[in-house]
Amino acid sequence: MAHSISAYKRARHSLKINLRNRKIKAELRKLSKDLLALVSQKKKDESIKAFKILSGHFDRAAKGGVIHKNNASRHKSRLANRLEKGFAA
Repeated sequence: MAHSISAYKRARHSLKINLRNRKIKAELRKLSKDLLALVSQKKKDESIKAFKILSGHFDRAAKGGVIHKNNASRHKSRLANRLEKGFAA
């Protein structure tokens, strides 16, 4: 348990931040799975829309410090490659 008032407040604040970060990361995972499902179903237009939405979410998460910017960039790149390969030929 925290010994000072400021340490106690910081612990409470950390819990709030942790909850917010977990919620954002869960949303990213959900959107990623949805995108991959659309790609496997060969729904090109919907996949492209989903990718644009997902890119924005990754950028916002990186800007807010939930994930590192390189992590967001890596995920976007890999998903873009999956999207491209899914509709090639």
